[in-house]
Amino acid sequence: MEVLRRAEKVTYLLADLGASLNLGMSCSEDDITGGSRKSSAIYPAGKDV
Repeated sequence: MEVLRRAEKVTYLLADLGASLNLGMSCSEDDITGGSRKSSAIYPAGKDV
């Protein structure tokens, strides 16, 4: 089970890294924080509705 837990953590880290890289490629550094805040605020609200 320990191995599975570690694998999950690595998967999440890679997913976060990929998202960060995608944001970095498509946006300027100033837009990354604003974009991530907007997406985190919008998507949960959309799911709830």
